[in-house]
Amino acid sequence: MELRPIDLPRDLTPLGDMLYDTFQYPENPQWSVQTDEKEDISHMLKSFRRIWPLIHIAQVLAPSLRDMFRGHVAIEDGKIVGVTIIQRHGTTNAWVVGTVGVLPGYRRRGIARAGLEKSLALMREHGAEKTWLGVINGNTPAQRLYESLGFEVYDGMTDYSLGDPTLPSVPRLPAGFSISRLARSDWRTRIALE
Repeated sequence: MELRPIDLPRDLTPLGDMLYDTFQYPENPQWSVQTDEKEDISHMLKSFRRIWPLIHIAQVLAPSLRDMFRGHVAIEDGKIVGVTIIQRHGTTNAWVVGTVGVLPGYRRRGIARAGLEKSLALMREHGAEKTWLGVINGNTPAQRLYESLGFEVYDGMTDYSLGDPTLPSVPRLPAGFSISRLARSDWRTRIALE
């Protein structure tokens, strides 16, 4: 397995293909990336690729943007099979691990650990004092990996869903009132409403 830094914009297209397959969980379908989300990811990466020259110029001019999209990819059989994406939080010494993913056929072989260890080392080289990440509650293999690397649980989150909700009725406006859209240039009305 080859482990190398993410190479943008070259890796954008293969990452898009890889990420959808990576985040499929047959044993927990509610965790899986849905078809519409796949389209969103694909659109976002295509847009990112189109504006890459502008992003690159911005990174040259603004040092805080240089750590916007870093990380590592694992290459095996000539394709990306794992990825770790990290990013500095603004101009602070805090970093975020945004994505850790390995294609299902390549899991349980140390690829996520190797990528994350390499990315943690890169963050430290760049002055990281704190790092955080999020993980789906119940993704025990990922939680064990993060805890074995020294991460500690500090928060919890619960998602709720409501099927076919009954929406509240819209109250009637008093006589003489109406709702209308403001023009963007109508600053006087906006100030008067404050």
